[in-house]
Amino acid sequence: MLKYIDKDLLDFIEDAFFQTSMYLKESESFPPMDAYQDANGDLHMKFALAGYGKDTIDLTLEGDSISVSSKGIDYKLDEGSRMLKKGIKGSKFTNKYHLADGKFDTSKAEAEFNNGILSLMIPIRESQKLKKLEIK
Repeated sequence: MLKYIDKDLLDFIEDAFFQTSMYLKESESFPPMDAYQDANGDLHMKFALAGYGKDTIDLTLEGDSISVSSKGIDYKLDEGSRMLKKGIKGSKFTNKYHLADGKFDTSKAEAEFNNGILSLMIPIRESQKLKKLEIK
């Protein structure tokens, strides 16, 4: 008798059986990310990247996979200065996300970077949109 189900396993089962937007395979929790589908079914992902610039971030889409990575940031202190507290992570990272097969049109994806937030929008394919049928 199963008494305990791991949350990650439950999320994976939900994705597999209910065909939600994507399967997130993250080994790290950096950068923090929010993902949601809007009322039209389009996928939105937002990444919190304080301290990074758009020129330090790589975003690639291949098929139904998304990769977000950075070689990190390295800001230098003025000569004679010393770090008292380092709270801005600034480290290198690579995260991959796998979308539901064929559900989104990655060729029409849009991205922008504003105030330390990387925003990505990937529209749902027309063939995947819900259609209301008229009952005769």
